[in-house]
Amino acid sequence: MSGQDGNRGYLIQSVIALLESLNRSDWDQLTLEPTHVSDKIDISWSGASSTKACQVKSSINQISISDVQKWANELEQQSTADELTLILVGPCSASVAKVGRHGKVNVPCPKNLDFDGLLGLAAHLLDRFLVQEQINARSPSHRELMVRALVTELSIFASSGSPFGRRDFVDLLKAWLKNVETPSDLRWELVDFSYQRGIENAIAGKRLGPADVNQCPSFSICGQVIIELERSHWFSIAGQQGCGKSITAWQAAKKFHDRGYSVWRPHYNAKGDELLKHLPMASPSVLVIDDAQQFGAGFADRLSERSCEKLKVILTNTLADIVTPNPSCISPTSCVDELKNKILTRRDEILPIVQRFDDEISDRYMGTSFERRIDDCARQKTPWEFFWVLRGGWRTAREEYESLKQVPNANALVTAIAIRQISSCDAGISGKIISRISGELGLTGDEADKAISHLASLGLILISDDIFRTKHISYAHRIIETSLNTENQETWPSVIDMLVATVLDDNTSLQGVCWVLNAIQLIDAVRFSQRKKLRPVLEPLMNRCRHEWRQTEWAVGCVSLLFKLFEFSLEEMLTDKELLLEWFTASTGRIARFSSEIANHLICASDKKGCPETSDVAKTLFEQIDLIRLTGLANNVTLDDFYSFGEILNRLAYYHPPWSEAFLAQFDWSRALKIILTANASRAYAVDKLVGSLTLLSRRERCQCNLQYIEDIVPFIVRAIGTDPIHTINSMDNIFWYCLGFIPHFLRGGEYPDERQTRIAQSIVAQLDPLDFALAMKNIISRDMENLARCLSIIHEVDAEFISRVASHVPEEEFDVAARSDWSAQSDELRHLLGFFCIGKDRQPARNWVVRNEQVIAGPLEPMLAAVAPETAINFFKSGKGVKLIGVERRWNETVLAIAAIAEVDRDVCIDVVRDQLQKLEESLYDLTLDSPKYIATFFHLIHELSVELFSSFVGRLNLDDPRAVKTIGQLVKSQPKELAHYKKLARLAHRMGGEVGVLGERLLMRLKEATATAR
Repeated sequence: MSGQDGNRGYLIQSVIALLESLNRSDWDQLTLEPTHVSDKIDISWSGASSTKACQVKSSINQISISDVQKWANELEQQSTADELTLILVGPCSASVAKVGRHGKVNVPCPKNLDFDGLLGLAAHLLDRFLVQEQINARSPSHRELMVRALVTELSIFASSGSPFGRRDFVDLLKAWLKNVETPSDLRWELVDFSYQRGIENAIAGKRLGPADVNQCPSFSICGQVIIELERSHWFSIAGQQGCGKSITAWQAAKKFHDRGYSVWRPHYNAKGDELLKHLPMASPSVLVIDDAQQFGAGFADRLSERSCEKLKVILTNTLADIVTPNPSCISPTSCVDELKNKILTRRDEILPIVQRFDDEISDRYMGTSFERRIDDCARQKTPWEFFWVLRGGWRTAREEYESLKQVPNANALVTAIAIRQISSCDAGISGKIISRISGELGLTGDEADKAISHLASLGLILISDDIFRTKHISYAHRIIETSLNTENQETWPSVIDMLVATVLDDNTSLQGVCWVLNAIQLIDAVRFSQRKKLRPVLEPLMNRCRHEWRQTEWAVGCVSLLFKLFEFSLEEMLTDKELLLEWFTASTGRIARFSSEIANHLICASDKKGCPETSDVAKTLFEQIDLIRLTGLANNVTLDDFYSFGEILNRLAYYHPPWSEAFLAQFDWSRALKIILTANASRAYAVDKLVGSLTLLSRRERCQCNLQYIEDIVPFIVRAIGTDPIHTINSMDNIFWYCLGFIPHFLRGGEYPDERQTRIAQSIVAQLDPLDFALAMKNIISRDMENLARCLSIIHEVDAEFISRVASHVPEEEFDVAARSDWSAQSDELRHLLGFFCIGKDRQPARNWVVRNEQVIAGPLEPMLAAVAPETAINFFKSGKGVKLIGVERRWNETVLAIAAIAEVDRDVCIDVVRDQLQKLEESLYDLTLDSPKYIATFFHLIHELSVELFSSFVGRLNLDDPRAVKTIGQLVKSQPKELAHYKKLARLAHRMGGEVGVLGERLLMRLKEATATAR
C-alpha cells in the first residue's frame, strides 16, 4: 500500500467514525484503532447496555463479494462486541450493494469515495446533533469547519488508540463555538444562556436579561408569546416601565433556544438599517429586540416582514412609544398577582436574600414577617415596584438625598416632587406644576432641567407622559422625612413653604391633604415649637373640612390629624361641638375610625393631670350623642365594619354615658350574633372589637360588665381558636384581657378574674382540642412561638392541665426541624415557649427537647435552658462551649433556677460555673434590675450553701463606691421610686441574713437613705 493509500484509508476511517458517532445516540465512549482488541477492529463504541465494533474498508478499485465475505468472517471471529458492522467505501459490484448482512456482521450499502460528499453529510448530521444537544452553531460554514476540525481531532485520538467520551465530544463542540471570534462589523450578538444569576438581581431592581431567565418567576403571558411565535413567527410586547416586558421576552426566547434555535440581540451600538442588512445567517434563530422604540416603527415593520419559521422575532416597547400595530400589552397587576404566589412558594430561598437588603424582615416576634411584606408587595402596580418594596427600597432614601447635595437644586426638586406625589395620592405631578414650583424656588428653566435630568438618570424620579413621580410612594415619604430632619435644617423653610402651599392648594383633594399631614406627624421640623411654622394651614383647612365633610370622609381624617399635629386645647376642639357629635354617629368605615381618633384626643385632653376643671368636658360631650343615629348605625353594621364601629363605640363608652342602657336595649344583638356565629375565623379581631366595646358599655360599676355577650359567642371563640390556635387569643385581647380579666399579671394591680369570668374562660378552654395546638408547632417560626406562648399563658391560668395534654401530641421531630435556627440561637421566643412545657418537677417535656437539640445549640447555654436541662449545662461547661448564669435580659430568677438545677446534679461543677461567672454576676448586681429582691437574696443563699469560700470571695468583690453602683443608686432616687422601694426591701433582706451580706445590706440601705435625703 502506497503512502497516499494509507493516508486516505486513515482519513476515511476518521470520517466514518464521525458520521457514525453523529448518527447514533447510544454511545458513551468512542475509540479509533483500539489497542486492546483485534487488529480487525478499526472503531469501537461502548454504551451503557451494549458495544459496537466496526471495520472500515476503502479502495479506489472495485470491491468484490468475496472480499466482503472474507472481511466479515474475520471480523466475526475476532470480536465479541454486541454489534458488528463492516463499512465499505469505494466502487462495489451490484451484488455487494445488496448484501445487507453476512453472518452476524451488518454490511450497509457502500459509500462513495467522495470526500466532499462525506464531509457534507457529516455537516448535515452535525446540525442535527447540535440541535439534539441544544448547541447553537452560528452558520453553515461554521458547521463545515467544525466537521473538518473533528476529523482532525479523531485522527489524533486514533494515533494513540485513546478513547473519546461523548461528554468530551459535546464539550469540545461548545468550546469551539464559544471561542469563535465575532467579526468586528457583526451587528447581532449571539446570546449565551449558559451563565445564570440568582433572583437577587431582580430583588435588587437591576435590569433583567438573558442571565436571569432561570431564577426569575415567569408570567403567564410568556406562554402566549411562545404560542404566537409558533404560528405567526413574531410577537410585540408593550407595557410600562418595570412591568416585566424584558424578562418575559428573554424567557420566551430561552424556550426556543432549548429547542435548538440560536438567539440573537442587537449589538449595543448597532443602527436599525445595519441590523436589517446583516441579519444572522444561522438557522433557526430568534431575534430579541428589547426596547425596540429606540430603532423606530419603520425598523420594527421591516424586521417583522422578515420573520418566518426559521427566524422568529420578539420586540418589546413602552406604552408611550409603541412601534408595532396591535402589540400585546402586558398586565402589570396580573404579573404582580402571579409574583406574590410564586415568591411565597420560594420563601426559604428568598427570605435570606431579602434580609441582606432589609434586616427588619425576620421570623422574630418584633420583626416584620416575610408574609406581611409580601402582602405589601402585592398592593404595588408593577413587578419592579413589587421587588422595590420587597427589599425595603425606601431605606436608601437618606443616603441618596445626602449624595444629591453635590447636584445644584436636585434636593429641592425631588422634595417638591415627593410632596406632590403624596398630595396627589401617588398620581404624580405634571411638568407644568414642576415649572411653576421651580420658578417659586428661584430656578431658571435650564437649572431645573439639569437637576431633573440628573434625578432621572439616577432613577430617583420617573417621568411618563409629562407626569413626574419619585420611584415609589414610600420613597416619597422618606424623602420628606429626610428633608425635614435635624441634619437638614437649612432646607426646612423652603420645604415647609412647599408643604403649606400644597395643603392650601384647592386642587389638592382632602384625601391628599390627609396623606400629607400624616406624612409629617413625627418629623423633626414640625415637632414641638416648630409646629407654629405650619399654623397658616390651620384655619383655612378647618373651614374647608367643615364645608366638605359630607362629600368626603377625608375631611374628618384631616381634622383628626390637625388635632394631633397642633395639640388643640379643649376649647379649640369644642368650637365645632355640634359637628363632632354629628361625625361620631355619621357612618362606619373610615369616618368611624377617624372619629374615634378625635374622641380619643378629647379623652386625653379631658383627663390631663393637674387640670381638674377639664375632667368632665369629654364626658359631657359624649352624653349628648344622638342615640337614634347611633342605634341606627349599630343595627345595620356589617361584619366588614364591626371593627370600625366597635372602635368609635369603645371611645364613646369610656365614661359609661347615661344612654348606655337605652342603646343596649335597642341594639339588635340577635342580628349581630347571627353574623358572628357564621363569621370566618379570620375575623376574630373584628368580633373582639365590637363585642369588647358592647361589654364595656354594659358595665354597671367599674370592672363589673355584663358578660352575656361573651357567653353567647363562645362557640365562635372556640371555632376561631381551633382554626388558628397561635393568633386568635392574641387578636381577641379585648375579650380575654379586659372582659374576662386575664390581662398580663404586671398590669392587673392585684385584681384577678372573678368566679363568672373564670367560669366562661373554663368553658372555652374545655372545648379546645389540644391536638390543634400541638400540630401548630409542626411548622412553627420564631414569631409564632411568642404568640403561642402568650396564648398558652392565658390557657395555663385557666386550666393548668391543658398544656400537659398538648405536650403529649407535639410532633417532636417536625418541631425540631421547624425550630432548628431558634435552637441554635436559643431565641427569646423559643425560651418563652419552653417555659410552658416545663411540667412537673422534671420539667418535661422541655428537658427532653433541650437534650434532643444539644448538638444544635451554638452555645454558650442560656441560664433558662441550663435550669431546664442541667445535664446539658454540665456538658456544655466541660466541653468549653460555656454556660451563662446571666442572660441578656438579666433575669435573676433564671440565674437562681440555673444554679439550683446544676448544683442538684453536680455540686462541684456548679461551683466552677459560678466561679467562672463572678465578674458577670458582679456587673449585674451593680446594674438596675426590675426583678423582685427575693431572687437576689436567694442567689446569696445559694452560693453560700455551695461554698463558703466562693461566697466570701464574691461578697468581697462588691463595692458600693463603684461608679456603676453609684450611678444606679442615683438613678433610683432621681426617677424610679417604685424600683427604689424594691432596692430598700433588698437591703433589708440582706441585713436580716447577717454576716458579710448583712453588712453589705446595711450599707446599701444607708446609701439609699442618704441619696434620698440629698435629692430632697
